[in-house]
Amino acid sequence: MNTAMQRIDFEPLMTADEAQQTARDEQHFMMQRRLSLVVLTKSRTELEQMMTDSPVTITNLMEMVITTTEQYKAITEALEIAQARLISVVDAELVKLTGESALA
Repeated sequence: MNTAMQRIDFEPLMTADEAQQTARDEQHFMMQRRLSLVVLTKSRTELEQMMTDSPVTITNLMEMVITTTEQYKAITEALEIAQARLISVVDAELVKLTGESALA
């Protein structure tokens, strides 16, 4: 990382209230994740039977899995941004202290 990259300024991406709301929404998200993982406990035959017995239920489950996947992608993106911010700040301090970047 060059010196210009180490000193990129950034502003908050969310408020403290938004972060708290995200934490509150986590319980619902965790239930979706658990239900999504239930699919992995089923064989093709079992899923086909579910489709036969209750097409609405399995369609809803499919939509939930898709939504959960999208949520995880958004969470991963946010964590990657947090990681990049921390690396930038820590490496800039390292450069100040030692004159060398750990990223170079």
